Amino acid sequence: MSPLEIGNATTDHQGDEISVEAIAQADPDWLMVLDRDAAISSAEDRIPAQDVIANAPALQNTKAVREGRIVYAPADTYTNESIQTFIEIFERIAEAFNAAK
Repeated sequence: MSPLEIGNATTDHQGDEISVEAIAQADPDWLMVLDRDAAISSAEDRIPAQDVIANAPALQNTKAVREGRIVYAPADTYTNESIQTFIEIFERIAEAFNAAK
């Protein structure tokens, strides 16, 4: 697996747009997904990250998708960021890693 490098990356907290093709090219072993739109978009404007991943042909051949190694953060993580949310994220990661053994 090669790291995902982004040219001209920003240094602010808002992040950078990354295409599914760039993710597919990196061929990650795992996907850790924080669905920002789940927390800030209206129901009619939202496309769940799970649907984006499932419907992106470029991602279907990545090791993470083929082996079901995808961990989704709780939907409100982007706006919540409480200690309980982080505990839940770490529990989900631990469960996924244990299941993959």
